Amino acid sequence: MKVLVTGANGFLASNIIRELLDRGYQVKGMLRKGSNQLALKGLDCEFVFGNITVYEDVLKACNGCDVVIHAAANTSQASLNFDQYVPVNIEATEYILQASIQSRCKRLIFVSTANTIGYGSAMSPGREDNRISPVFQNQDMLIVN
Repeated sequence: MKVLVTGANGFLASNIIRELLDRGYQVKGMLRKGSNQLALKGLDCEFVFGNITVYEDVLKACNGCDVVIHAAANTSQASLNFDQYVPVNIEATEYILQASIQSRCKRLIFVSTANTIGYGSAMSPGREDNRISPVFQNQDMLIVN
């Protein structure tokens, strides 16, 4: 079974890739060209370079995969405007859904972290009792714990 993991060089995705490889899955990691690949060093998996905000790149990455694990996201705490999160966290997720269907993937798994809605910072990590960043307070969203 072949599994695509988006955002492959991120903390969450790189650890998912390690676990999948340990369990014997074939893994394809999608990441941006020129991105830091230190977390992926020594991993025996296929990499596809592309931008998840470009549908054709997403479709190319999904082709030949049975499962897609979508872990890519803009988790920057520096953004002061909700619109800065939309291309990656919303529109690209729609591309992942569409490409998964078009590629006839059997399963899509969406994973995320609290940082995608503005908890904490590098200097002050988020906690469960932190308030949602003001950037996100007036937006329609679904938060599932």
